[in-house]
Amino acid sequence: MILDASFQGGKPEDERWLPPQGPVAFKWSDDGEELLLLHPGTSWPYPIELDRVSTPLHLIGWLDHMLAKTWFDGRAARKLISMICDRQGWEYHGY
Repeated sequence: MILDASFQGGKPEDERWLPPQGPVAFKWSDDGEELLLLHPGTSWPYPIELDRVSTPLHLIGWLDHMLAKTWFDGRAARKLISMICDRQGWEYHGY
């Protein structure tokens, strides 16, 4: 399911974002090379470059890094895992 989401800042209201899991919205960049995360209170996305998540161990490192942020919770972590694993073709136990 894809919802339109608008937010403060330089993005148009018709920007396509995947439904947020918790306070974070997710979207692949137009070229598909970055996963963009947007959290409330900011007007710019937090990018995660796909080539920096080339192994499952890299994904664990990103999860550790992101979970240290106050705005990134367990629901966002599950969404990050599913989106990266789906894009990379990795099997995982999803919910």
